[in-house]
Amino acid sequence: MKQFFRLVSMLAIAGLTFAYTSCTDYSEDIDKTNNRVDNLETKLADVEKQVDRKSTRLNSSHTIGS
Repeated sequence: MKQFFRLVSMLAIAGLTFAYTSCTDYSEDIDKTNNRVDNLETKLADVEKQVDRKSTRLNSSHTIGS
């Protein structure tokens, strides 16, 4: 009977530990990651616009020079 009580106690402690660690709120981490992705997408769009402008300038100068 003593072993049974010890086993039940250990399982209860293990269960409580698992329940406590598995219920962590990750919403703040997810929000931070989403903000970083949004920031990177904005920067990428800016770089793509700059490349398009440079490409247009190169193509127009090449056409004029030939």
